[in-house]
Amino acid sequence: MVLCTRQGWHEKLALKQVTIAKLTLKSARNLEDEMRLWAKIRHQGCVRFHAAYELAEQSVMVTELCAGGCLLDLLVEAEHFAEVHAKY
Repeated sequence: MVLCTRQGWHEKLALKQVTIAKLTLKSARNLEDEMRLWAKIRHQGCVRFHAAYELAEQSVMVTELCAGGCLLDLLVEAEHFAEVHAKY
């Protein structure tokens, strides 16, 4: 994941870059499924998907930036983690 900024808007976004040559057949299918799923999701509780691009050597996905860290890391560290905390 890479932090990026949309030109002219000054909006910070997350950019997921995957090198195509490093993908196995299974992981390539999983990535395609992930992109299709993200494109369908429209919910205020989910990260907003902006676009997906297939370049010569990379697949790129652009999503809303969630600067609060990784939810999985927080869950592992916490003794108790209520839904209200996960939502935040």
